[in-house]
Amino acid sequence: MQSLSFVTVCVGKPYIDYFSKVIKSYELLSLPRETKIWIATNHVEYCKEAFKESPLSINTIDFSPILDHYKIKEKDYRDNDCIKVRAFIEALYLDINDFLFYVDGDMLAHLYNELFDVVFNQEGFYYELCHTYDKEEDIEEHTFKRIRQIRNLGFEVEFMKNEKGQIIFPIERFWGLKRTCCSKEIKFAEEFNKLFDLLISEYRNDLYTECVEMGHCFSKFFKKNKHINQGLAFSETNGVTP
Repeated sequence: MQSLSFVTVCVGKPYIDYFSKVIKSYELLSLPRETKIWIATNHVEYCKEAFKESPLSINTIDFSPILDHYKIKEKDYRDNDCIKVRAFIEALYLDINDFLFYVDGDMLAHLYNELFDVVFNQEGFYYELCHTYDKEEDIEEHTFKRIRQIRNLGFEVEFMKNEKGQIIFPIERFWGLKRTCCSKEIKFAEEFNKLFDLLISEYRNDLYTECVEMGHCFSKFFKKNKHINQGLAFSETNGVTP
């Protein structure tokens, strides 16, 4: 049985409180014994207290130094939500399981079963949902806006494509990587960090989504990707009321 870990972001105590309820859905599944949960948060001690009774292996990542480095205040986190990929990268350096998944903190764990090893059978990127386009000219304006922004920064955007050759932009709520534990992971992290440094300097508070950045960085170093359709599933909730 393959091992897996999950990382989520809880910036602000209300998000910790909400995820402390969501985590009970993880506890209901028969996840592998080695499963780890990584929570990137700016309230580490509060988070540890909230999850101390959970039977799962829950680990905190102090997200404050990264938020402080980019001068992102708690109230501005959602407008710079793209930074959650940094939480994934931090967990990459800390985790040793076969898979690392990012899952939004308002997603209920719905299903894990024996089909996981059947579906998750190759190295590379995995996505649950995506926006799909036959050609670049078909891409909707709200997504193409980010492509223009990245190109204006001097990057040649690499599009992620499915097995049919269509351009895909993964939806950011649930996705993951089959680990290679090699230089490709380091290069992916370096590429995203370099790109985010430029984005935050030019487009601060206009970085709510990250589907273009994810597609570019993952497809540049991990040529294979696969749709998640069985074996592991999450369901969306109403989330935290601002």
